[in-house]
Amino acid sequence: MKVLLLAAGFGTRMGTSIPKQLLTIKDKPIIEYHLDNLNSIEEIDEILIVTNNKFFGSFKEYVEEYNSNKKITLINNNKDKNEERLGAVNDILFAAHKTDYGNGLLIIQSDEFFIDLPLQNLIRNTKNSLIVAAKKSKEEIKLRFGTIIVDNNNKVIDVEEKPEFPKTELVNAGVMYFTKEDINKIEIYAKQLIEHLKPYEHLILDRTGDYLSWLNKHSEIYVYVHPGEKWFDVGKPETLTQVRNLFKQK
Repeated sequence: MKVLLLAAGFGTRMGTSIPKQLLTIKDKPIIEYHLDNLNSIEEIDEILIVTNNKFFGSFKEYVEEYNSNKKITLINNNKDKNEERLGAVNDILFAAHKTDYGNGLLIIQSDEFFIDLPLQNLIRNTKNSLIVAAKKSKEEIKLRFGTIIVDNNNKVIDVEEKPEFPKTELVNAGVMYFTKEDINKIEIYAKQLIEHLKPYEHLILDRTGDYLSWLNKHSEIYVYVHPGEKWFDVGKPETLTQVRNLFKQK
């Protein structure tokens, strides 16, 4: 199985000159927590990292020094500025076109931080597309996180992009497995959308909730719920500080 780590953002909120995935928690880069976990999973044979041209050199230097038992492939999307970014959908498709990902592709937003995420069990036990969700209060969610509404079998009913009035306490935690069929459907979604977009509107493709909502109308997607207190969006400065303080207490 191939895994794609999304790392093509410019980290404008973090105010640093290095990619946010290389910022550290307990003296260890954020991305390294993902890589260490992925390296322990037998089913994974290659890790893809898609990044931008500005930070490609930083990731290249890091990957060359990291001791991995999996093949790591860096993909440069050739974008130099935040205003030029492809958006999550196009980064996924850009990377997918550069590899044979077999029956499906595991995708991880690499600025998310998990404690005790059972990735291996999830990979082994799913045949459908899957989203990892975390439980947060509606006040925490409001306008900050995309939400996922599920039925009693954890099948996705609806997805909303950062709602002002959340209908659920489940948020998209940034880990998704898509079957090959659903990757192809996402490409159809992107092509249909691009046909009707003006040039300055391309960043609509960075709205994860929108393409997941569309995909859910054309496929079956299920959810694994991870404890909210064990998931952190460390792409935000205040959350990164929170996690660093949490590790100081251990």
